[in-house]
Amino acid sequence: MVRSTSKYVAASLALALALAMAAGASAQDYEEYDYEVLPEVPQEFADSMKEYAEEDTGACDPIPRSLWNTTVRDGKDQDCEGWWQSIAGDARSVADDIGMTFADGGFLLMQSGNVSTCFTTLGFNYNFGLNVKSACWPAGTEMEPEGNHVVRVTLELPLQCYDENQAVPLEDIPEQTILVQGDVALCGDDAGEDQRSYRQVADNQ
Repeated sequence: MVRSTSKYVAASLALALALAMAAGASAQDYEEYDYEVLPEVPQEFADSMKEYAEEDTGACDPIPRSLWNTTVRDGKDQDCEGWWQSIAGDARSVADDIGMTFADGGFLLMQSGNVSTCFTTLGFNYNFGLNVKSACWPAGTEMEPEGNHVVRVTLELPLQCYDENQAVPLEDIPEQTILVQGDVALCGDDAGEDQRSYRQVADNQ
């Protein structure tokens, strides 16, 4: 399955616009977040998340823990001139990119099929690589340009998840430990930008 760059850009812009409307959340700490101004999930973006999950039926080649501090696949570095320095290591990592999404409040496709806005109590300076449960190379997700491999990382995160259909304020929602899975492109114009693949997965992943 080849996913076009234009689809990634469109979905990324939709998400960026929604988060920008959340009163500059990227500059705020978790404790300072304005619970009255939660980002709404654009319907087009929610539909795209569900479509992405339905399309994702291929195999995923496990990445040994010994390689999590690299971006090496089949002996070849996929680092793309330093954009990512690791999959889940101490250097700038895919794991941190996924985790920090929820420090601001990110969209997550739940196992129920609903898309929720979720927040983590872990801060921006936290090493999210510590929470990685697994990493793998999904089959058939090479993107333009050729060799722009996607890596799939699964993290265990403490989250508060808000469904816009709920009447309960976010601050009253109990924290849950949730397995979050995300596919992130390592190279190209869309590296780290597309978040349609962020979803809750079962404990046996």
